[in-house]
Amino acid sequence: MKEDLEKIYGSEWRWLKSLTRGQKARVVWFALSIGIVLGICDGSNICAMIVAAVNFCASAHSLKGLSINNIKD
Repeated sequence: MKEDLEKIYGSEWRWLKSLTRGQKARVVWFALSIGIVLGICDGSNICAMIVAAVNFCASAHSLKGLSINNIKD
C-alpha cells in the first residue's frame, strides 16, 4: 500500500517535504481556510461567512510565492 501511495502522490510529497517551515505553514493555512469556508457555507451567519472568505483570500494570496515547478505529472 505504501508503494501505491508513493506512485500516486510521490512527487507532491517530495515537493511538500522540500518546503521550508514557513512555506509549509502557508500550505496548511490554505487547507484549513478551505475547510472553514466549506464548513460555514450554510448561510446562517453572514459575518462569519465574510470573515471566512477574507481569511481564504489572504491565505490564497500568501501562496503566490510558492513554486510548484518541482511537481511532475
